[in-house]
This record gives sequence, structure tokens and C-alpha cells, in this order.
Amino acid sequence: MLLEPGDRIYDPSCGSGSLLLEAWKKLRPGTSPLRGQEMDPTSLALCRLNLLLNGAEAQIELGDVLDSPLFVEEGQLSKFDVILTNSSFWTKMEAFHRGRSKNDPWDRFHRGDPPKTSADYAFLSHVAESLRQNGRGAILVPQGSFSGVALKGDQGKIVEEGLIEP
Repeated sequence: MLLEPGDRIYDPSCGSGSLLLEAWKKLRPGTSPLRGQEMDPTSLALCRLNLLLNGAEAQIELGDVLDSPLFVEEGQLSKFDVILTNSSFWTKMEAFHRGRSKNDPWDRFHRGDPPKTSADYAFLSHVAESLRQNGRGAILVPQGSFSGVALKGDQGKIVEEGLIEP
């Protein structure tokens, strides 16, 4: 994945910030501030410290990106040129299956409802809806996340539209 100076770079599940830091190292000083969201307070603190010690300008927020994305502009998800993420492997989706995925204010799941068993497809949908029209994304998911039932029916539209390469 090519990175260009001025790219808006985002990690919706940034952990310790290692992916953001690697992107920043390749682009400095032409990088706009990095953006990230992390749901674990300890990982968030480590991420902020990592980026600060390396001199990277960043805005890292605390919260669950699937429940409440914090990078929103004018009532819409913020759009990014590059999204790099290592999703929270096998996070359960029961909360979304109490009707919340169908009522998602950002319409991230219009291609299909996330499976109840894991959040991998939900993370992928969030990334797809957060990319600019010609944006590039890389998401690391567990082996087998999108085999079998995970991309059948409506969920398969994300492949049909050419948004991902499995």
C-alpha cells in the first residue's frame, strides 16, 4: 500500500499505535495528524505515549468504534485516505443484534448485518464506510474470518463491489 504525503491516516482499533507509528515513520514530515480510536484505556495510554515519544502528531480517542465512532464530521463518519487496523479479534456482536446494527446512524451495515459470532465483518464495514472514494485500507483479521457463512448473501456485496480482496 502506497502512502502519500498529506494522506489522512486512521486506525479505528489502534491498540498500542504500532501501525500508526509505522505509517508516520514512512511519511514524516508531510503527514497530517494521525487519528485513532481504542477501547482499552491502558492500550490508549500506551498508544499516546508511543506516538508522543516518536514525535508524531496524533489525535487518539477512547471508545468502542463499533458502538460509538468518535471521528465524525457534520453528522457523517470522517473520511480517510488510508486506514490501517488490526481488528479486535473475535469481539462478540450480541449488542448489535438487539436491533442496533439495523439502526446504525452511520449506515455502516447496509450491505449486510454482522454475524453474531464475531465483529470482524463489522470492523470491515466500518473501514469501508470511513474511506474516501479513492482511499486504501488494510485490515488484519483472523484466518477464516470471511470463509463459509461470513460473506454469503448480502454480506458478499462488499466483495462484489470490489471493496475488498479476500
